[in-house]
Amino acid sequence: QLQEAKLKDTMIRREHDELQRERDALKSEVSVLRQENLHAHEVYSRAKREWDGRERELSGKVNGLFDQITELNTAQLSAKMLKEQNEAAQSKIEQLKDALGEKKREASSYTEECQRMRDVAKKL
Repeated sequence: QLQEAKLKDTMIRREHDELQRERDALKSEVSVLRQENLHAHEVYSRAKREWDGRERELSGKVNGLFDQITELNTAQLSAKMLKEQNEAAQSKIEQLKDALGEKKREASSYTEECQRMRDVAKKL
């Protein structure tokens, strides 16, 4: 019985030692995994900060482009309105030129008639 107990004790000690080695190996593996996780978190945090910075930068550029597009659209509408006003003014100028030409012809006709009347009056 003593020998059997010693044998059991030896087996239990061996199993205990083996379990202890496995526990130590697992602890070491957990420690390595924690270090890897910490490093991965640092890399992620750095990448996230860079991403957020780039996102803000690009967002600012996009907003600037939208502002420029708005300004260009406003300028285009203003240019279109000015063109329409210019065309209307040009049309009015042409009408006034035609009216002036007509008035000049009328004035010339009156001048000629006045000259004839003067000539007639001189003869009398």
